[in-house]
Amino acid sequence: MFDRRSRVHVSVMEQIQATFGDCLFETVINMDTKLRESERCGLPITHYDGRSRSALQYESVAQELIDYVRTK
Repeated sequence: MFDRRSRVHVSVMEQIQATFGDCLFETVINMDTKLRESERCGLPITHYDGRSRSALQYESVAQELIDYVRTK
């Protein structure tokens, strides 16, 4: 989970991108309030608020994974 406001997160993301380049998925899961609330309630974000930014990002990364597996 990425917080673009954090210098540490940005630095780590840059290092990961430099190391793994094209081997990374395109989608980044950003931290947001709804995600924190869902954790506190003990619910998956897709059940807590399926239209939130984080829920849509999780769906996107899942689709990337499905597409990747289908091509292999």
